[in-house]
Amino acid sequence: MIAEEIGLNEALELAGVEAVETDLGEYIVQQLGDRPSHILAPAVHLSAAQVAELFGRLSGEAFDPEDTAALVAYARGVLRERFLTADVGITGVNMAVAETGSLVLIESEGNIRLSASLPRTHIALMGIEKVVRDWTGAAHLMQMLPLASHGRPAATTGPASCTSFSSTPGARPSGELTSRRRSSASAAAHASTPVPSTGRSAATPTGPATAGRSAR
Repeated sequence: MIAEEIGLNEALELAGVEAVETDLGEYIVQQLGDRPSHILAPAVHLSAAQVAELFGRLSGEAFDPEDTAALVAYARGVLRERFLTADVGITGVNMAVAETGSLVLIESEGNIRLSASLPRTHIALMGIEKVVRDWTGAAHLMQMLPLASHGRPAATTGPASCTSFSSTPGARPSGELTSRRRSSASAAAHASTPVPSTGRSAATPTGPATAGRSAR
């Protein structure tokens, strides 16, 4: 949500850059010129009929509001093409592990993983509060996050959870993982961008400068 906080899409539009949201709910509200109404369900305030009317207007085809599978299939087709043609993918960050300079990305749709791997450049946008000291601390937070967001551990039935780990292009993991990473778009530039804002610096006991040095 930090992109909403800093008005990133509006700034990119003014600079002549087309930004397309890839989370399904975010995509819907963006196409409507609306704003997200919930951090986990950005389009929860809209009905299926409103979404069907929107997709019908965008595609020139008629959609049945009761056929949610068709609505999802349409959005999937449109967004998949965007993933394949995008020059840059921008994601948020759930945690940034200072110990190894790695990013942890947790999602339920798979769009974050595609945004981080298919375009040649990945920009990760985060606030300074996302930095954790080491993987021990990150492991605790990864267990807590699904419980805090939807009340269930990630391994139980309920909303699916996909976790990705991203390190700098120069990192050389051993074994099979090395060959997979070298054959993917992760060989391209990777930029992690901490964005301090009101209240964040004051909430950091050691101050943002210390946290920034740890991350580097």
